[in-house]
Amino acid sequence: MEFDKILEPYQVGDIGKTVTPESQIKWLKRLGFNDDVVTRTMIAVYTEVEQGKRTFKDWQEFNVCLKETAKVAYTKDLTAMKLRIQEFEKNLRKKWEQEQTWWQWMLGIKVKKAE
Repeated sequence: MEFDKILEPYQVGDIGKTVTPESQIKWLKRLGFNDDVVTRTMIAVYTEVEQGKRTFKDWQEFNVCLKETAKVAYTKDLTAMKLRIQEFEKNLRKKWEQEQTWWQWMLGIKVKKAE
C-alpha cells in the first residue's frame, strides 16, 4: 500500500498546510496512541480510502477519521486488557486460596499441604 499516493488528493488543506503520512503518525503518537494502535489505524483507514469506501474533503477530515478510528482501537485494547487482568487475578486468587493466604505468602510462611 502506498500511503503517499492514497493521501495525495487530501494533502493540502484550506490554509495551505501540507500533510504527510509521517506527520499523521507523529500526530497520532503525540495524542498518546501506542505504535500498535497507530499501525492498525493507519492500515484500516488507508485501506478504506484505497477501496473507495471512504472519501474526505481535505486532510483535516482525514485526520479526524484517523483519530476516531484510533480511539475505537484503543478502547478495544483497554477492554481486552481489563479482561486479561481480571482472568489473571481470578486464577491467582484461586491458587492463593488453595495454597496459602495472601499474608502468609507475603511473609513467606510455608503452609503444610493436606494430603
